Amino acid sequence: MGDRLVKHSPLHDPLMIQSSKQYEQEPVKQIDWVATAKTGKLQAKVYERQNLDTFTLMLDLSGPLGNGLHARYEELIQQAAYLVSYLVKEECKVELFINRLDADNKVDHLRMSDGRKQLRLALVRLAWINESNRFVASKRFGRIIERQKHPHAELIRIDASFLKQMSVG
Repeated sequence: MGDRLVKHSPLHDPLMIQSSKQYEQEPVKQIDWVATAKTGKLQAKVYERQNLDTFTLMLDLSGPLGNGLHARYEELIQQAAYLVSYLVKEECKVELFINRLDADNKVDHLRMSDGRKQLRLALVRLAWINESNRFVASKRFGRIIERQKHPHAELIRIDASFLKQMSVG
């Protein structure tokens, strides 16, 4: 899933423990045993969120040559929906770019956010994609993303090369 700076979960990085709080039914592995020993009451770890939990999804529905609609565009849409669902479930912030033009002739962009509302908005945007939309060529789309994406977000490209990776892996 994209190029990550680290291989472990940025949401539960033991180096990013912010503080402790009174234990309230968290998983056992989140118990802060040092704080529990100091206070005499069961304590749970509170993690500090990092920039590594923000993702930019770039959905390029162009064909392998970079223009026209890809023959397997429905599979690309399904992969984007899965990734948005997964990342939102993991409490990550997600922004979505689709290489189609909206009513204002701008690239379809769902701004960075998180939670169930973001998931719902992303799934609706993905459901509205159809063959009669106007699409931006891959090269131009890539340049637009580099200028507009959230500066600290990890970029995940979902395009024709993504399908090749799926069939090989």
